[in-house]
Amino acid sequence: MRTAYQYKLRPNSEQISTIEMWLELLCRQPLVMPIPKLRDNPDYYSQKKDLLNTKDKFPEYKLIHSQVLQDCIKRVISVISYQLSVISYQLSVISTDNYCRIKRKYAH
Repeated sequence: MRTAYQYKLRPNSEQISTIEMWLELLCRQPLVMPIPKLRDNPDYYSQKKDLLNTKDKFPEYKLIHSQVLQDCIKRVISVISYQLSVISYQLSVISTDNYCRIKRKYAH
C-alpha cells in the first residue's frame, strides 16, 4: 500500500524573499536560447549544457539551484515542442482543406 504525504510550507521572511527573487529571475531573463538558435540546437541537453554560460553571463543565476534551472528549461522546451506540434497539425488540416476546395472547384 502506498502512502502519500502532504506538507504545507511555512517559510520565514528570509526564505520568502529568496523564493520571490528566484521567481523574478526565472521570469525576467530568458534561460532558453532565442528562436533562431533553437532551430540549430533544440534539445533539452544542449540547453542544459548552456546553463554554464548563462551563469557566467548573469552571476545572479548562481544563487538558484541547478535543478530549478534545469526544470525550468525542461518545461519551456516541452511547451515549445507541444506548440510546434499543434501548429504543424493545424497547417496540415489547412493544406488538406485547401486541396479539397481546389479539387472540387476544378472537378466540374
